[in-house]
Amino acid sequence: MKILYDHQTFTHQDYGGISRYFLELFKELNKMEDIQVKSSLLFSNNDYLQKDNPFDSLTFFNKWKFKGQRSIMLSVNQLISLYKCRKDQYDIFHPTYYDSYYLSLKIKQPVVITCLDLIHEKF
Repeated sequence: MKILYDHQTFTHQDYGGISRYFLELFKELNKMEDIQVKSSLLFSNNDYLQKDNPFDSLTFFNKWKFKGQRSIMLSVNQLISLYKCRKDQYDIFHPTYYDSYYLSLKIKQPVVITCLDLIHEKF
């Protein structure tokens, strides 16, 4: 089985429980023989990925912060995600956050959505 994870959590969070959760999930699933895990992440300044990076992602001017930095990373990573959703062969797509950018593709494979903490949505 091939699972494709998208970029969202690792683009938006430098630290945080959600990115930590998905990193650990990715590492554990990668240990299983019958599961192949892929990611559409190219750029991330997530601290957890600086220490242990199973995605082979690159940092994006991590030492220098500038206006629009996260927007550039988001745009590039989202384009790659859309491309991989269209072209890659996978059995399950698992977005890592709530942005529904992929719905316009009308993905035929099952989509798994994880809802971890919705308190910010309430307020």
